[in-house]
Amino acid sequence: MAMDPVSFFFGGFRSDMTGTKALALEEYCRLENRAFVRFDYFAHDQSSGDFTEGTIGRWAEDEIYVMDGIKDGK
Repeated sequence: MAMDPVSFFFGGFRSDMTGTKALALEEYCRLENRAFVRFDYFAHDQSSGDFTEGTIGRWAEDEIYVMDGIKDGK
């Protein structure tokens, strides 16, 4: 069964899930009736945690976990 497309926002350099880029993409998806996920990395922006405990590997695993959950319909 084909799945409707989902747009993701993963923050980057000087860009987070509450910034203008993320909010503009969310609004676009809302207008197009598209699923949208604003992702917040562990210990960034709105999420909890100690930044010094974060690693590139952990953040990548978190991204994959979220994308796999969407793919699996969760």
